[in-house]
Amino acid sequence: MMYLKQNCVNKPIMFFLRNGEVFKTRSMKNNVITKFFLITSIDKTCITFMQLRPCYICYNNYSFEPTYEYITMEKSVFCAYHILNDVCIRKCKHHICCFSDCLIGHFTLLPGNNEATIWKSNMANKQSGTLQIQLKDKISSPVKVIIQNGYVHSITSLKSKIICLDGAKHITIKSNGDEKVKGCFKIEMNSMIEQI
Repeated sequence: MMYLKQNCVNKPIMFFLRNGEVFKTRSMKNNVITKFFLITSIDKTCITFMQLRPCYICYNNYSFEPTYEYITMEKSVFCAYHILNDVCIRKCKHHICCFSDCLIGHFTLLPGNNEATIWKSNMANKQSGTLQIQLKDKISSPVKVIIQNGYVHSITSLKSKIICLDGAKHITIKSNGDEKVKGCFKIEMNSMIEQI
């Protein structure tokens, strides 16, 4: 069971599930998925926390707005946590339109053609989400997933882990070009637009 000290109360935090994935919830009020929370109480077996909505319009990625939606969960669900320092939690004054997209598609990289763009954002505003790729056949060398913000993920098995796309604007798949690579992808994206 994960151990949390009482000094974690009233601190912004991220939780990690026992399978290693980041814990996320969907807001009941505005349909936004979040991975950021504010711990409000800790007892021997449970944690109560409030969902925090990232406000990408205010300054940077470390501005959060309280949702006043609370969740109580057993500590045994989580294996680790990360306290976020230097963040701003405040009520924002602008009106935001939030929406979610789910894109599912197929790709093929033929021998000699080692690169394909599978997604490119057409929005100037902030987006966050996840990507999962499944290869159709086993390949001899890893496939690289290049995300525009500089992250490179190597895929060596038929199904990739969930890849975080926070702030990404462009996703490219790259192989060594020696063999045919076929697969499919699933992108779940949340977008925020300031209403004028």
